[in-house]
Amino acid sequence: MAESMGWPLLPWQQYVADVAGEIDDDTGTYHYSTIVITVQRQAGKTTIDAAAGIQNAMLGKNRRVWYTAQTGQHASAKWREMVDDFFMQSPLSCIGKASYSNGAQQLRFLTGSTLSPHPPTEDSLHSKQSDRNTIDEYWAFDALQAQHLRGAIVPTTTTRRKLTGHRPQLWIMSTEGTGESEALNELLKSLRHHVPDRVAFFDWGIPHDVQMPDADKTDEVAKFLDTCYYYHPGAGRLFEREDMDGFLADLGLPEFTRAYGNRRTGAVSRVIPEADWNRAATTEKAPADAPMCLGAAVGKDGTDATITATWLLDDGRKITEVIKHAYGTTWVIDDLEILSQSFDAYCVIDSAGPSADLYSAASKSEHINLLDMTIRQYTGACSSVFSGIVHVDEERNKLAPIWLHRPHTALNEAADTAAKRSTGDGAWAWGRRASTGSISAIEAATLSSFGVDNLPEVHGLQAF
Repeated sequence: MAESMGWPLLPWQQYVADVAGEIDDDTGTYHYSTIVITVQRQAGKTTIDAAAGIQNAMLGKNRRVWYTAQTGQHASAKWREMVDDFFMQSPLSCIGKASYSNGAQQLRFLTGSTLSPHPPTEDSLHSKQSDRNTIDEYWAFDALQAQHLRGAIVPTTTTRRKLTGHRPQLWIMSTEGTGESEALNELLKSLRHHVPDRVAFFDWGIPHDVQMPDADKTDEVAKFLDTCYYYHPGAGRLFEREDMDGFLADLGLPEFTRAYGNRRTGAVSRVIPEADWNRAATTEKAPADAPMCLGAAVGKDGTDATITATWLLDDGRKITEVIKHAYGTTWVIDDLEILSQSFDAYCVIDSAGPSADLYSAASKSEHINLLDMTIRQYTGACSSVFSGIVHVDEERNKLAPIWLHRPHTALNEAADTAAKRSTGDGAWAWGRRASTGSISAIEAATLSSFGVDNLPEVHGLQAF
């Protein structure tokens, strides 16, 4: 279909088509029911979607293919692009006819099958049927919108496999979003941890350990553009390296990173500046005899938990490392008992909020040495971590960071999305509800950092 429309598939598109179109030998129908694709801008996302949609429509009579995006207007505009720029300009135009009337937009084929746009609303597909659905620009949806939209799509596919002999497919396509892209962020977090059998997951972009450079460092920016170009599946085919400089000038570094690196950007107002956070990253290891404390925190709604360790170096610097980050909380006590005994270490857990049950369980364990902390001490610890990262002198001149972290995806994401909540009189703490993702990693890091500064004094044997 793509070649017939004059747009032969690029290698990445061909790979998607090959995998997403796999047929089960036993059933003779599609193996995958859900296709999730994250890819950079200017890669040809519309081409593969248009070709796959038209191909699906041509599998039989009276098939129904639907497309939606972040708004009804966007969905209509993109559908017109597929129809006018791809289909109607190709030799295939003789097998279909387009209707552009508002509310009745559709590309109808001689077989009676249709490809139509619809707004991303809960009732937009009411009493409709579908064999293939695309949700484009998934990054723009919050969790509730996505839940309603997917809830509207599923009933339209219920009887189609028995009726047509083909498994219905849902294609979710997007460039990475921001810290506020609730639906996409949760979906990617889940799929990067585990991909179910009936889901095909394609995830392009620069490696997650590549840091966004300081905008004022020309050499670092140039290297960053080289990296983005290298990992872009459309590079050298849809644009050249010199075009990247223009993309950057048009978008600015954060939006360029999202669009052409396919990397998530932070909350609307990021608390910890990314450049300072990057400078505080280290591969240095603490000496074996350095004082150490553990911290553990549970994310909002108990979705995840993190254990960290912080070491205090002789020169006053601290190094924090994520020991473990995982979904749920049932694993935490067992791990803390092992770590506490192995390192003969204290542990700090918040006695309120999502971590309250964890604190209660830890306090009953004979193998966990808890170090208590007041809310005032916690707000002080939040400020201490921040000032250790954004380290300046009295005249606000930048100094080398004294709070260091060993790079870890969960910690980077927490720093990216963490927001503040006021506790009065100018004091603040990390705000779980105000943040756009789980911040259990930065919370645990703050707790272990407080703990290493407040370890009980160890007295040797004294004789009187």
